[in-house]
Amino acid sequence: MHRKLLKSPFTSLMISVVPRMAGIYHFWDKDNNIIYIGIADSPSSLFHELEQHWLHTHPIKIDSIYDFQVEVCQNPRERQAELLNVYEQKFNGLPKYNQINNMVREY
Repeated sequence: MHRKLLKSPFTSLMISVVPRMAGIYHFWDKDNNIIYIGIADSPSSLFHELEQHWLHTHPIKIDSIYDFQVEVCQNPRERQAELLNVYEQKFNGLPKYNQINNMVREY
């Protein structure tokens, strides 16, 4: 799951435009690798989850994050499980921080 990135670090300005809704989010590192597929499953969660990363209250180090993508969805847990399954089949494992922090699917 690679994509083209503008090599710019994760910033508070980037977070300010995130929807305040439930959904999932992806983090990419500076080498264009997806390193985490996260979940935000309560109202206004996407913004608050990313803000926690920025404020260093989440296990993933902010200097590891170079870009992110959010997806608003009705059932974030189901969508996260689906994306982790696709990633695992394609790369024979989970994204780095989904493995390290035991942040794995619950299905």
